[in-house]
Amino acid sequence: MQRFKEAIKCYDKAIEYDAGVNTKNIENDIKYKAKFYKGIAHRKINEFGQSILILKEAVDSKTDNPEAHNNLGLSYFEQKSYEDAKNSFAKAIALVNDKVEKDPTL
Repeated sequence: MQRFKEAIKCYDKAIEYDAGVNTKNIENDIKYKAKFYKGIAHRKINEFGQSILILKEAVDSKTDNPEAHNNLGLSYFEQKSYEDAKNSFAKAIALVNDKVEKDPTL
């Protein structure tokens, strides 16, 4: 559990990092990944409310990522918010199906 708490502190630093104006795409990707993994870390230590808040931010910044929706669904499920979990899982499945339709080699 302590390692997840240490990881959360590192993710916070990544989220706060400002690389400068010319690197906004890279910076946004770093912030997305930090939020994504921070949300998972919160779930691993049973902080489901925090996990949901952070994963919602990740989903809002990259709405087309099925993994983020799936992990948000897992956190809702652990919190026993089954309807929200179902909706997140359905969104993740729809996004995967869209990707497969666009590229059947996946």
